[in-house]
Amino acid sequence: VFVNTIIEGAIGETDEYGFQASLLDLIDKKYYKIISSNEDDVVLKQKDKDMSLLKQYEIDIVDYLSKFKDDEGHISLSSMDSVEFSKFMDAWKIDVNKEVNSLEVRKLFNNRGNQVASLVCALLLISGLIIIIYSSLTKGDYNNIALVLGVILTIESAIVGQWTSEGKDFHDKWKNFEKYIKDYSLIKEYPPASIQVWGKYLVYATALGCASEASGNMKKYFKYINLPEEQ
Repeated sequence: VFVNTIIEGAIGETDEYGFQASLLDLIDKKYYKIISSNEDDVVLKQKDKDMSLLKQYEIDIVDYLSKFKDDEGHISLSSMDSVEFSKFMDAWKIDVNKEVNSLEVRKLFNNRGNQVASLVCALLLISGLIIIIYSSLTKGDYNNIALVLGVILTIESAIVGQWTSEGKDFHDKWKNFEKYIKDYSLIKEYPPASIQVWGKYLVYATALGCASEASGNMKKYFKYINLPEEQ
């Protein structure tokens, strides 16, 4: 979840990929068993395992999924109502924010004065767009200069950031992992140390929003080494 809140989407805020990664992590840690899985649905069954070490946002997921158990204890993810899930996500994000310490986030991304920075960026963007529009509608000796200035202001407003040096390293590390997990040639050249590592790789790939690429590369690699996917 922490990786998701820092790397994917708005910094400091989790999203649906964070939920999916947390659920996959619970499966990887044997709190759930996958009964069946295909393109249309995934069916889970909760295992009898002590939950005392789980964090509140993980317990939230367990409690939410329990609402969808059938008589056999099976949970069909396709049976989840989208409106109800949206309400759950609003409440779930609050518990995630309690767990993801804002001090830890600020170590990586300095948001002090962020409102001022956002205002400056907005003004730069508006100024750049006005200059671009004005220069395109009028004729004059300085049109090209004005157009270039407008483009520079627009680009500058989009690239202003506040990463700390530690945050830059953290960001680059996970972006390199994302590049690796999405590139089959890299996986083939530098395969994971063991098949079990794939479970964690899929969790983090999901947190980064690239689960489908990672899953496809995993299946391709298993086929390459003649290993059944079930393992």
